[in-house]
Amino acid sequence: GFVVYDGKLLDIQEELKVKEISFRQTGSIVVDEDKDITLDIAESNPVVDAIGSNMTARATEVIVRGSMGDNSKVYADKAQIQGLTHATSKVFAKDATITTHRGYLEAREARIERLEGGEIVADVVHIGHASSGKVRAKKIYITNLGSNCEFTASSLIDITSILGTDNKFFFEAGATPNEKILFEKAVANKAGLEKEYAEKYDSFKKMKKLVEDNKPSALRIKQMIDEDIKKGFEPKEAFVIKYRQFTQMLAKAKTLKADFDEIKSALDDISHEVATFEDKLLDARLVNHGVWKNYQSVVFRANGGKHECKYNPREGSKSKAIRLFKISDTEYSVGETN
Repeated sequence: GFVVYDGKLLDIQEELKVKEISFRQTGSIVVDEDKDITLDIAESNPVVDAIGSNMTARATEVIVRGSMGDNSKVYADKAQIQGLTHATSKVFAKDATITTHRGYLEAREARIERLEGGEIVADVVHIGHASSGKVRAKKIYITNLGSNCEFTASSLIDITSILGTDNKFFFEAGATPNEKILFEKAVANKAGLEKEYAEKYDSFKKMKKLVEDNKPSALRIKQMIDEDIKKGFEPKEAFVIKYRQFTQMLAKAKTLKADFDEIKSALDDISHEVATFEDKLLDARLVNHGVWKNYQSVVFRANGGKHECKYNPREGSKSKAIRLFKISDTEYSVGETN
């Protein structure tokens, strides 16, 4: 904990309370990650940032009872910003709650009262009112949607009411950074195995043809060698060498076949993994509990992003959900569903 002296007594507390974090007052406050400390910053003056310009606050829990200045940063397991985040500020937390967000946020779960031009990357995001923001997440919940927002999700975008226009909704397999890393890794592995598969298949096919072409003469030579042995004669050396070459060729073909089968099995597994990622998009939904207003754009990035399916909801439509439909292995379409 922190040692606190109130003028009379020394006390050890698990919470550090300060009026503001600034270059003049405190400098940045960074608490070791292994210490379970709550950092509580309270600035009552509305014109003074609770976390000043270029300052950093790091603790297990950070409570900011005020706003964040330009280029300020917060790192915490749990972060509460009860004011405004500056456009150049950054918050990194497992769990984040922000009153008005204009900066950058990375979290597992985020609750934003007002999104005003800020950017969010998280697993799950809850927004009260959104305007001119950018969000990437698995699931996004919006109570009131204003205008000029961009949302990218892999599973769900849920809207209670649309108030504005010119919003863009994207759905893709790798919406969040973690998902994107896993998906791109799987796609890269698949591409590598496909190349190796093609090379091994070509080598195996050539070796197989060589074995088949030489098999009849090899069998005749083997028969002559066996007949010489039965008669007690020493087999001709040329025949023995020729047949040995064939058996070596056959052994190599079997080895190539085993390698080929192993690569094929691995390719089948990784292809299934990539397909699972992509097929999740078929379960993704854009849900609107109200009425659609004009100039809303919906895009599903199918087939690893190679195929973009676009849709514009009709003005006044009360269709509850929009989803992706798979027509064939390479064809998709987007439409409304209840």
